[in-house]
Amino acid sequence: MFRTIWCGLLLIVVSSAVFSQTPDNSSPAAVFTPTVRINDRATELQSNLYSDYYRVQAVADDMSWVAAHESNLLAFWQQSSDSVLNILAEISGISWRESAFDIYLVRYFPSIGSPDPLVVPIGGIRQGSLIEAAPPGNQLAFDLIYQLAGRMLLQATRPDASGSSAVANHPMMQPTPYRRELLTLLLAYETGSRVFGADSMAAIYDSPFWKDRFLGQPIFEELLLHKWTLSAERPLVNWLANEPSDSKLITSTSVPDLPDNLQRKTKRQFIEGLPLKGQLGFSVRLNNANRLVVDGIDQSRLAYACGLRKGDIIRQVGGKSVRTQKELIDAVLADLDNVGAVLQVMRNDKNETVFLRPSRPSTGGADTKAASTPDTLTKPK
Repeated sequence: MFRTIWCGLLLIVVSSAVFSQTPDNSSPAAVFTPTVRINDRATELQSNLYSDYYRVQAVADDMSWVAAHESNLLAFWQQSSDSVLNILAEISGISWRESAFDIYLVRYFPSIGSPDPLVVPIGGIRQGSLIEAAPPGNQLAFDLIYQLAGRMLLQATRPDASGSSAVANHPMMQPTPYRRELLTLLLAYETGSRVFGADSMAAIYDSPFWKDRFLGQPIFEELLLHKWTLSAERPLVNWLANEPSDSKLITSTSVPDLPDNLQRKTKRQFIEGLPLKGQLGFSVRLNNANRLVVDGIDQSRLAYACGLRKGDIIRQVGGKSVRTQKELIDAVLADLDNVGAVLQVMRNDKNETVFLRPSRPSTGGADTKAASTPDTLTKPK
């Protein structure tokens, strides 16, 4: 179903604003950069992210809102696109493999965005009826750089990325909040420092919107920020190659081994006998207040990698309350087949949001299990 939707999306690219980047063969420092198109007419994508909401709200109105409020981001991209794409390639040490892709501008998204397909919410983060406004000015431009940095790292995992297997298989490239996400943040921060200036980038990072946005921020600040200084002479791939397997960075970001007694409890990767799809790997029970509580979770699988934790009280899925285990299963699987399931949970008396994104099939054995958890939305081959 979703694959068909994406085919429809691609047909509207010709009517979208287009900014192309081509290699400058006269410059020895030039690197190939893809053609990147700004697509602000992603009506089907926006509609399917919030199908219930758009049963009563006209999605065309929100896309018109995007067209009326995108000028600052478009101006930034028109002025800085070549610089951003070249800097990402140079300081990562990874080559752009894809020849073209789109940047989809939408009004609302369940998170700050997505690298693949590359989505930036102009209006903000919407989860159910709750809306967090998108950051202004350079803070929003940094969101675009952050999603591009994530897409840059994905180039190393492509089947046609010859010579990149050492990078793709590196422990820090596992798509977890404490590994590839930290590399994405580092690559984006270093790129932003060159585009905005060091002081402006530090202010963006310390802004209320971005502060505490990342689960691994303390590790990032202790072990990566201003420690791994990226440059064309020493890009990210060199830092990765020289990082010992027993370093503090590797050990502090690894998924901890489960005790034997906990492993026995979490082998049940289903809810009340009904299997969950793919690699979710969690189970729930009803507590004394008849609320659904995560009582077991496999720390090497999708739900944990996306942020779900044992003890989380699941309140809503996709903005809808779920009271029974069957309602939870139906809601998660229905949304997962689309673009991902947004869970509202209570954790330590605080509201949290967990975005379960569709998985990609594993390409290897036990060592690739964690690397096969999703970091992208589903799109057609």
